[in-house]
Amino acid sequence: MLEFEMEKLREKKERIMDAYLDGAFSKDEMLAMKGKYDAQIEALTDRLAVAEERQKNGTDRAQLKQSLCKKLTALLRGEQESEVLYKTILDKITVFKDRHMELTLSGLSQVYVFS
Repeated sequence: MLEFEMEKLREKKERIMDAYLDGAFSKDEMLAMKGKYDAQIEALTDRLAVAEERQKNGTDRAQLKQSLCKKLTALLRGEQESEVLYKTILDKITVFKDRHMELTLSGLSQVYVFS
C-alpha cells in the first residue's frame, strides 16, 4: 500500500516536470510542487522503513516464540534436560527406603507420591 502511494507521488512529480518542460508552469511553481512531492515521498519512505522494521521484529519475535515453545516442550517431555529448570520448579524430593518417592513442586502445597 505504501509502495503504491509512493509510486503515485513519483508519477505526479514526473508529470510536473513534464508540464514545466512544456511551459505550463514557471520554474518557481515547478520547484514548489516538486518540493511538496519530495517531502511527501520522504515521509512515505520513512513510514515504509518503520513498517519493514516492525514486520522484521514481528518475524523475529514469532521465530523466538516458536523456538522457546519447542525447547519448553522438549523439557516437559523429558527429551532434553535442564538443571536450571529442575532447580527452579522442584522444592523437595524425598526418597524412602521402600523405594517410593515424594515430590514437592515450588509454590504448591500438594505432594506427589511415586512408587
